[in-house]
Amino acid sequence: MEGGMKRVVLAFGTRPEATKMAPVYLALKEIPYLKPLVLLTGQH
Repeated sequence: MEGGMKRVVLAFGTRPEATKMAPVYLALKEIPYLKPLVLLTGQH
């Protein structure tokens, strides 16, 4: 992906993990050349 946006995958499966990862997602979203993607595993 030369010259394009880089994808960063954030994988988590539980609601507490999602809560902890929210600030990381928001910080990555502010970086112009990164595209954060959320991967939900649906664990419980």
